Amino acid sequence: MSRDLVRRVHRWSGLVLAIPLLVAGLTGAAISFHHELDRWLAPAQFVVEPRGPALPADALLRELRRAWPAATPGYVRLPQRPDDALVVDLAEPVRTPQGATWTTVFVDPYDARVLGGRDEYGWRVDRLHLMPLLYRLHYTLGAGDVGRWMMGLAAAAWTLTGLLGLVLAVPRWRLLKRSLSIRRRGK
Repeated sequence: MSRDLVRRVHRWSGLVLAIPLLVAGLTGAAISFHHELDRWLAPAQFVVEPRGPALPADALLRELRRAWPAATPGYVRLPQRPDDALVVDLAEPVRTPQGATWTTVFVDPYDARVLGGRDEYGWRVDRLHLMPLLYRLHYTLGAGDVGRWMMGLAAAAWTLTGLLGLVLAVPRWRLLKRSLSIRRRGK
C-alpha cells in the first residue's frame, strides 16, 4: 500500500468518523455527571424532604406494587443521601391513567408516595427526559440496534485509522527499530 493511499484513507476516514465520535464525546462528557445533572434538572422527582427514618426498601416496593399492580421492579437505585428519592427502573413499561408510559418510577422513601415517572426510551426533550436521551445518543446515535452497530463499527474503524496514523507518523520502521534498540557492545 503506497504512503499516499494510506494518507488519504487516514484523512477521509478520520473526517467521516468525526461525526459519531463528536456525538459520543459530547454526550459522554454530560452523562459522566448523569446523577448530578438528573437531580439538578428534575428536582421534583429526585429530591425529597427528609423527615424521620426512611422506610425499608422492601416496604417501599410492596407499596409501589399495591399502588401500581402492573409495575414490576427491574432495578432499584437506593437513596444515597437523606434527600434522595428511591428510583425504580421497571422490568416492563406501565401506562398511567393519563395515558403516559413510564419505565422509571420515583418514590418518596419516607411515605412510599409515587413522585412521578418517566419514559427512558421516549423522544421527549424536556428537563426530566434529557439525560436518558443523551444516553441513547451516546450509545446508539438514537438509532436503536442499528445505531449500536454503527457505533461499534465506528470504534473499530477509529482503531484502524489510529493504526494508519501510526504508520504515517513513523516514516522508516528500520530507523525506529534501530533507535529503540540497546547495543550490548556500545561506547
